[in-house]
Amino acid sequence: YKNSPFLSTFNPLVREQRSGADLFYFDRGDKVDVAADTFSNEVRVLLAEHAPGNTRLAVDKIMLHGLRALEAQGFEIMEGEELTEKCRAVKGPDEILAMRCASHACETAVAEMERFARLNVPLGQTSEDDIWAVLHAENIRRGGEWIETRLLASGPRTNPWFQECGPRITQMNEIISFDTDLVGSYGICVDISRSWWIGDRKPRADMIDAMQHAHEHIMTNMEMLRPGVTIPELSA
Repeated sequence: YKNSPFLSTFNPLVREQRSGADLFYFDRGDKVDVAADTFSNEVRVLLAEHAPGNTRLAVDKIMLHGLRALEAQGFEIMEGEELTEKCRAVKGPDEILAMRCASHACETAVAEMERFARLNVPLGQTSEDDIWAVLHAENIRRGGEWIETRLLASGPRTNPWFQECGPRITQMNEIISFDTDLVGSYGICVDISRSWWIGDRKPRADMIDAMQHAHEHIMTNMEMLRPGVTIPELSA
């Protein structure tokens, strides 16, 4: 947040605090260009201090006023997303532990959502939104942050996929499918998909066949995973 250095002063790993650059029209109105000029000048001074003579600057995401202001300062703006993504691909021991924690928190939240669905769907008054709300609550309860989508659907709304959850009342002997798409503990995204059959009757034969095919696909991929295997090798 702008002008809030106290948010990181407690952390011994942070040696310098700087206020953020607010270039939103909602906040700056017709003076966005002034804020962009102030920010770009600060960047110029900082870069001159640490890398004299260097005008190359990789940027991950930037708003148009910010881009124009940096270019006006003489910077050669380069693509920064590839750089940051490749850096993030290298994980240290602490990050691996955080990933495991985030995955466990997500799986636990999903289990709570399933428990709620199996208890309440048979009562005939539970909507898709009701079920999805449980995942939100349980994610927050475990230190999560937010969820990117609303990808939960039931019954006939599951195919074609990508319909968002809504007020439809879920029914017995139907499938419920979802994609978590959540940003969970430690700000780590955990994206897993699950489908549940809730009812007292057997699913249709084609549904069982599709489930068996998906299960075989996952088991095969798991057998291929081992230390040292690269992504291209897995996808070849």
